[in-house]
Amino acid sequence: MTKDSSAIKEAYSKVSDKYKTPTHDLVYVESMREILNEEDYEYAFSDFEIDYVSGNDRLKQSYYSLKLGDVNVANGDYYHKLGLEYFEEEEYEKASENFLKAVSFNKYEFPYKENAANALMKIGKNQEALDLLNELIDDLDYKTPKAHYLRGLILYEFGEIEKACNDFLIADRANLFGSSDLYSILCKN
Repeated sequence: MTKDSSAIKEAYSKVSDKYKTPTHDLVYVESMREILNEEDYEYAFSDFEIDYVSGNDRLKQSYYSLKLGDVNVANGDYYHKLGLEYFEEEEYEKASENFLKAVSFNKYEFPYKENAANALMKIGKNQEALDLLNELIDDLDYKTPKAHYLRGLILYEFGEIEKACNDFLIADRANLFGSSDLYSILCKN
């Protein structure tokens, strides 16, 4: 009620990690967004980092807004949606440009980067796509089966069969190959 950001920060820091839930994170982030000016948002994270990935979409959205500012989050969303439209129309060059623009506004939405890699693959820019996928999987610990599947396709094409099959195994376990024997065909044991 006093809108004291220092008091909110202190109260949040006193919650033991053992008992902290994504709800605590959401209340903290929403409270800070409510009382801080956008130019002061970084203060909210100056002593600790929120595990926004473990929470719900509302926590993620609030985190992104607090970390990046509402305008950047909105712009990222706009360009991602535009990229999806171009992708559906099979205009992959425009799709990749818009996905990459979305990433420039919101680096925390990893699917933006994954979709950019997919569009880049469609226009034959496999090395650029591989660089994005390696960053997602190896550096940012983004472990979706789709990212592994896409990287596996590129690695297979580049002749790195063993690495590709490691990624394909993850995709196969997530049933991305469906009932086909494609994994067995590509990766004979």
